[in-house]
Amino acid sequence: MEMYLMRHGEAVPRSEWEGSDSSRPLSKEGKADLERAARGMARGDCSFELILCSPYQRAKETATLVASCRGQGDVLSLPDLAAGARPDAIQGALNPYLGKAPFLIVGHIPDLALFAARLTGKMDLWEGGLAPGEVVALETGSPGLSWGQGTILWRRKLEEW
Repeated sequence: MEMYLMRHGEAVPRSEWEGSDSSRPLSKEGKADLERAARGMARGDCSFELILCSPYQRAKETATLVASCRGQGDVLSLPDLAAGARPDAIQGALNPYLGKAPFLIVGHIPDLALFAARLTGKMDLWEGGLAPGEVVALETGSPGLSWGQGTILWRRKLEEW
């Protein structure tokens, strides 16, 4: 089973945001970078029909930008993908959607990096993290999500699209 993990785009810095962290949006530059990358994703080797995302504003904006550039509207916000999600919670949140793979998951760091590291057994994913907007393609090797059984197919930063 194939899936794509994407860190949300560059957000407004915390020091410049007075609201809650969950409502912190993408920065102007973050939106512009994501729009360029999303157009590249639509032309590239990133094929999915469903986007699952964190309920945080910056993740929802990222998912919506990607969906609109691809001409699709299936974006589902899942509370279990909020910032601070542990790998087991992410795994549980994805279970109802495994039959709809491949799909894109838009979330946060270190959550997605730790989840990818657990799936693949490659701890350098967790240690190095993911840049804003970076996408990692994974093959889990089965219809389920078994820890340590996955493989990294590729990684791409925003500027590489």
